[in-house]
Amino acid sequence: MKAYQGFSIIEIIIVLFVIMALSVVAFFSLDNLQKKSRDARRVSDMNTLQDIMARTISQRGVDGYKLACPGVGAVSKCLGGKLQEFFPSIGNLNDPGFVANSCANCVDGTICNYAITNLEKDSFQVNFYLEKGINGEKPGCYNLTKDGVVKMK
Repeated sequence: MKAYQGFSIIEIIIVLFVIMALSVVAFFSLDNLQKKSRDARRVSDMNTLQDIMARTISQRGVDGYKLACPGVGAVSKCLGGKLQEFFPSIGNLNDPGFVANSCANCVDGTICNYAITNLEKDSFQVNFYLEKGINGEKPGCYNLTKDGVVKMK
């Protein structure tokens, strides 16, 4: 009598199905982790920016915020102002999602690059987007001001 050798087609299909199922679970878990990681970076960037803006106003006086940057627009384009003195790498401050569209007109569900949308002598506003949410914050568009972070309505 000849001994059975090898696997049946059913056994091979079952193994392939299990591998595919594990791959799908791993893919979605990794995607979730990446979103949370990018959100943590965004919050860290905003904390850094808020600290530097506070330093700008404390050392430059009343017109500190207005002198911080030549105008509104992408944060990474804020070159030549007083902000660059305190933060020389401001030109590299971009959303970690590597997106080109600006958060100037932030829309929920659309990742966008950090944008200065208001720059007055005593106030500023920077828009940014959270993909997944972090520290109790929900996904969506947010404003950074001298008073902290506020979710846009």
